[in-house]
Amino acid sequence: MRSLVSAGRLVAAVGCLALALPAAAEASHRIVVPISGAPGNSSSEFVAGSADGTKVLFGTSQALVPEDQDDQGDIYQREGGRLTLVSTADNGFDVPQSASFVMATPDLSHVVWRTDESMTFDDFDNGQSDLYVRSGGDTQLVTEAQIPGFSSINPVLFAGISTNGSHIVFQTNEGLLVGDSDGLDDVYESFNGTVRLLSPGGSGPVSFRGMSADGTHVFMSTTAKLLGADGDDAADVYENVNGAGVSLLTPGTAADAGWAGASSDGTHVYFHTTESLNAVLDTDSSKDVYERAAGATTLVSTSATAGSGDFDANFQRASADGSRVLFSTGEGLDPADTDGAGGDPYDDLYLRSAGATTLVSGGESFDSSLVFSDMTPDGEHIFWYSAQTFAGDLDFGFIDAWHWNEGTITRVSVGAQDDQGAHDDSFAARSGDLSSFFFQSDGQVAPGDTDAYDDIYERDGSTTRLITPTPSEPCTVEPVSDRCVPKFKGTSFDGDRVWFTADENLHPLDDDIVVDDPSTPFEREDQITTDVYESRVVGTPTVDATDAANAYLEGDPAPIDPDLTVSEATDDIFGASVEITAGFEATDVLGFADQSGITGSLNAAGDTLTLTGRGTAGDFEAALRSVTYMTNSETPSGDTRTVKF
Repeated sequence: MRSLVSAGRLVAAVGCLALALPAAAEASHRIVVPISGAPGNSSSEFVAGSADGTKVLFGTSQALVPEDQDDQGDIYQREGGRLTLVSTADNGFDVPQSASFVMATPDLSHVVWRTDESMTFDDFDNGQSDLYVRSGGDTQLVTEAQIPGFSSINPVLFAGISTNGSHIVFQTNEGLLVGDSDGLDDVYESFNGTVRLLSPGGSGPVSFRGMSADGTHVFMSTTAKLLGADGDDAADVYENVNGAGVSLLTPGTAADAGWAGASSDGTHVYFHTTESLNAVLDTDSSKDVYERAAGATTLVSTSATAGSGDFDANFQRASADGSRVLFSTGEGLDPADTDGAGGDPYDDLYLRSAGATTLVSGGESFDSSLVFSDMTPDGEHIFWYSAQTFAGDLDFGFIDAWHWNEGTITRVSVGAQDDQGAHDDSFAARSGDLSSFFFQSDGQVAPGDTDAYDDIYERDGSTTRLITPTPSEPCTVEPVSDRCVPKFKGTSFDGDRVWFTADENLHPLDDDIVVDDPSTPFEREDQITTDVYESRVVGTPTVDATDAANAYLEGDPAPIDPDLTVSEATDDIFGASVEITAGFEATDVLGFADQSGITGSLNAAGDTLTLTGRGTAGDFEAALRSVTYMTNSETPSGDTRTVKF
């Protein structure tokens, strides 16, 4: 509160803020806010969110900031109440060409996109596809041709980026360096802005497959013989470490060795092959998973009880250090795996660690296929969804989401209501510390869900809550489209932010007009406008007003508190108010000049000023600091005005 004392002058004192939240937010501790919402009918698509949740990237053809002068696709970043254009040029020329997102670092400090537009002065092949990176407010050309006068001849394919953004790897048939003139695909790297060739130029088509998190290990595959040790024309996997040259990771193979994956540190590489590379353990001609580490090749998809059989095995995930490997197969590698006894076998998940193989998805009954979802970096927690029953599940035949931890299986998709009902539930995500799990369900499994469409839920301890709100107006365009179903896109590491897209208007700032043209009943464009939304844990904004006296002369408007401060955890505020709560007279005047997209309006009585708009804490701090008070009376009857921010 702030008091205004008047007796020829007005003196201000103490201040505070009252925060009002919708009843639903108070109950769930979450609110839903738009990320891309803006007036207009151009759809937006989520592309990435930072690990800490503070930044979100999305693509749209709608011009949302003044510097976006075209109607082509662009990439935007939402950081709290601040919206910036990412796919922008540094050379002052803005040729309208579409930009498409390619990849970004986990913290979104480096964002890579593809466009035919020449965005920098060193890109001389305008109209040809190139990669650019935006970092620190600068745009740099990634696919820089260092051969004078050379033009790009093919779009860039398949790319990766290291965690810190120093390594950007890509595949192209453009000869960017002298020595690469065969016009075939090769693997290049931009290392700290310098382009270098990672696969020997002129050796034949080479495909980029993956890289370690730090970018020092880059993996590729090819049927070409890049080294003398490769004595066949079958596909092989190669590695380049720190740009020092390639080494063969699949020596001694005569059949195709297909890339499967790698540990995040790059020290363990996995590949598929039908060839037996272990005459004792691999006695069939089906596809198996092999590991290459420390110069040795090891069969992964086996066990102490493995038998020969025509069962393919597929790599799924490895722990960060490669000590644990998860794969799937229909072969019964454990006596407890009996789902093939009475007919066609179903794939199960197996974990290989320290020379032992463990059955992960050992179900109780009603055998069914499963979909692998996630594994933690340490390999100790594994997630999937399946109609198979585990851990006392009673809704036979319906899909549930599951969590395995060192032999114990628990159900993730537990409902606060209708828990064992006739509905399908799929795993969506987890928080980094495993305190929260997220799943999607077509049932109404928590209070607040009143429609018959899929929704996203959070399982937090023993509580299940609805993430995606039911809109105030029911969906009306089904079955022409699936716009009634929100689509999960991702979550921050701590689980406090959940991102999804929706075609329904779920917030007052999303006031798109849904066009339903009866003459074109099957035109999705007439009916769908997609926006990106965020469900976030509610923060508590605070206003710290100066506890000091300031004098005001009647008739002269002056700021009530030019030194107050505003803070809010998400740096994303949608409104504020200033109210004279005691001592108000009709001659008192609150003043405000619209600024930074924030507009002010007085109520009829004149004792409350409401500020609306979206902005950062800094934007609203400046706005509240600028609010003025004056009186039109030379002899105000009251000595005190109490003001609440």
